[in-house]
Amino acid sequence: MSLAGRIFHRLWIPALILVLLVTPRGLAANDTAMFTYDFDEGHNQDYKVKFTQETFFGTFSSSVFADMEVTEKCVGTTEDGKFEMEMTFNKVESSMMWMDKMQPSTMGDELTGQSISFVVDSHGEVDDIKALGYIESWRQFEGSVNQLVNGFYPYLPGKEISKDEEWENSTESDEEGMHVTSNAVYKFSEMKEEKGRNCAKIEVEIETGIGGINSTPMGEYQTEGSGEGEGEFYYDPADGIVVKIKEKIEIKMDMTPVSGGDAVETTVTFQVERELL
Repeated sequence: MSLAGRIFHRLWIPALILVLLVTPRGLAANDTAMFTYDFDEGHNQDYKVKFTQETFFGTFSSSVFADMEVTEKCVGTTEDGKFEMEMTFNKVESSMMWMDKMQPSTMGDELTGQSISFVVDSHGEVDDIKALGYIESWRQFEGSVNQLVNGFYPYLPGKEISKDEEWENSTESDEEGMHVTSNAVYKFSEMKEEKGRNCAKIEVEIETGIGGINSTPMGEYQTEGSGEGEGEFYYDPADGIVVKIKEKIEIKMDMTPVSGGDAVETTVTFQVERELL
């Protein structure tokens, strides 16, 4: 019998009232949840974030580590319904490693207290990331910040999903001579309490491909490679926010100097963790 049929059937009225009283907003009694981002103007939420990027280029290696506390804000909406967001870096501690030797990093000093702006839609697609103030080494940190912000918003399908159901998201882009493809599969595995909230746990598997001309400080390289990743996140359907996320992806590439020479085996690993404070 449909829900409408139940409403008009007297014997179902008490049961229906009980379901409405005990079921959180956004979550149905049969573990079906609406998966969409929905920020009200004035939304303000603090997170702690851990970000790691490791690169192995032949015999050369480098790593970047950062621990952050950030505030996410919604300051309005665009004419086409996207959310205008700001992120403030309240605290940033960072370090770098070159060939197994720790090196000083200015990321913490330069990003702490700074803010960026961007727009994000109801599915989690981020665009127009830019610094709101002067950051001396912004060009140096921009790539890591973009990676961080894009990872803040896993793709949501914008519809109701039942437990054990899956959805996919495939993307393709061309940026600065590089062609990048990505396909992610998401599975709503269970409802679970996280940070005192009734959350949907989502398991993620990612495949990516990369190819084209990669411009680096060491020259231009013809690059071909692919990657795999996995992760999980906890989504609160009552408030339409991600409560906790953990994701890791590893990309392996052959990079051949455009000027001539042998291919260099290269591996880049990204790992991001964040959760509500």
